[in-house]
Amino acid sequence: MLTYLALGGLVFGTVIGFGLSAFLVNNEETVRVYGIPNDFFDQNEPTYDENGNSVPGAERVPTKADCVEHDETRNVTHTERIWWMLPLNPFVVVADAAPSEPPANPDQGMGFTPMRWISEGSRAARVGETREVRLECWVDGPADQQPVDPNAAAAKDAAVWPFGLVFLLLAGGGATAVAERRLRTPIRRLPNGTRIA
Repeated sequence: MLTYLALGGLVFGTVIGFGLSAFLVNNEETVRVYGIPNDFFDQNEPTYDENGNSVPGAERVPTKADCVEHDETRNVTHTERIWWMLPLNPFVVVADAAPSEPPANPDQGMGFTPMRWISEGSRAARVGETREVRLECWVDGPADQQPVDPNAAAAKDAAVWPFGLVFLLLAGGGATAVAERRLRTPIRRLPNGTRIA
């Protein structure tokens, strides 16, 4: 019974604890953003004709030249403070340790890959929100000119499975030692015909 309870606590308790703790590390902060400023669309509102229809070509579409660094106030969740709960989950350990390859054609989508989702999510939680500037210049342009997110690059190398593996091995060894001690008979040698129930 204790084994089932411990496993249930590790599988479900860690996810619930992580989700509830996210509210404790969430606060409003001023962040630096490289992207289209909020007032761009206020300054470039579409033009309407007398019938209320927008005039084609009158609305200016943002380009990479319109991306600038500016400050915005946003809610930021610092998961780098609570990520340690995730490696306690055996499913996270297995998913993060499993080999995964990027799709041959990213334009066709990632497909149904829950192991990759768990791995990428736990690694992103470990890295957290540590960027000095958020790169959000999401406009059409050549692929080689698109900014590379430093958080995404850091998350690829932020494996969580070694921490979980060490914890699970220590927990398993400790549980085995306790069980062996609890099941030890009080005497080493029993006379013939004697049985301890």
